[in-house]
Amino acid sequence: MRAFLDASVLIFAIERPQSNSAKILKLALDGRIEVVVDEEVLREVARFFRGRRGRSFAWLYTEQVRRAATVLSREDCEAEFAALRGQLKEGDRLHLAATRTSGSPHLVAYDEDFRPFREYMTPKQAARRLGLTPSETEW
Repeated sequence: MRAFLDASVLIFAIERPQSNSAKILKLALDGRIEVVVDEEVLREVARFFRGRRGRSFAWLYTEQVRRAATVLSREDCEAEFAALRGQLKEGDRLHLAATRTSGSPHLVAYDEDFRPFREYMTPKQAARRLGLTPSETEW
């Protein structure tokens, strides 16, 4: 499976170790699924963890994600980004553009703004699709 992971998934994976997000991240770090993120996801995750756990933790975690994922820049996604103008707020538009640019059929997030798009699935839906026993929560 190839999937774009939103910052919400990467944050819940650490903050809630028994979550569906944590199960998905473990598969990604083990190389069992292909993960795509964009530079904005890495910035969001780093910003969250700098405030929560300090600069060193934020750097180490984002570097771990960077090594496990394909990271796309806004420039990589420019055509899709432009095509999605007016459909989502800018950050979310970049995430969906990166999903489509990478050829990923899935955007895994805990974000209602993505609900109208075919690529969207919650971490719980992704866990089921991967054959995992999902946790009770959506994230």
